[in-house]
Amino acid sequence: MGNKIGKQQLQTSQSINELIKNANNKATCGPDCEKKKKISELKSDYDNAASDHSKGPENLSEARKNYFVYAFGNKYNNNFNEKLYTKEASEKVKKLITQHSENVEEISTLLNDYDSAYVYKSNMGDLSQKYEEENKTLKGEIDHNIKEVATNDRKVFYENQQIENIKYYRYLIKLVYWVILVLYTVVFLYDGYYKKIKMDVMLVSLYIYPYVIDWIIGKILYVFGVLKEYIPNNVYLNASSM
Repeated sequence: MGNKIGKQQLQTSQSINELIKNANNKATCGPDCEKKKKISELKSDYDNAASDHSKGPENLSEARKNYFVYAFGNKYNNNFNEKLYTKEASEKVKKLITQHSENVEEISTLLNDYDSAYVYKSNMGDLSQKYEEENKTLKGEIDHNIKEVATNDRKVFYENQQIENIKYYRYLIKLVYWVILVLYTVVFLYDGYYKKIKMDVMLVSLYIYPYVIDWIIGKILYVFGVLKEYIPNNVYLNASSM
């Protein structure tokens, strides 16, 4: 009985000490410190999701959104997603266009083969039945490829529609951004924030941001592309894939 009471007292004392420790940490940290800690935690979750592909792209997207929105705001997250989805859509369209060209060439080749086979059949009366069956098969392949081309044409059309939708939403986002910025400028001037150099620099940066962000991202992607060319290839991986 005495041991149980002693253990309970010890646990109670430890809980009180833990509460005092947490209270002291919060008191010494403050709102800015807590925000930095939260940003650090979200950044760590985002990095882990980016390096661990086992949980799927949804986990990465959610972690990225949580980090960007909390640390930089919704506009930063929306701009990042807009550029990301625009790039992915463009790559898909290019891939479909390439596949479409390959299918057209293949159909042209099959049509030439079909014509040659038909002429050859006319000149070989004894083998007419055999070539008729071959022509039926060849025609079936042509019809199949024509259907594939039509399907790819529809895919290209829908991808183009998606790109137009992205452009439209991008326009809306920019419009909202400028409206908010103009309203903020009115408040900025009315409340006298222009008297602070730091606030002036921030306002000028907000006006410059839409014009330089695409250039900055383009330069960053260009640098990554150049650096990638100098990264040595793994000979063993290349050999295993052959």
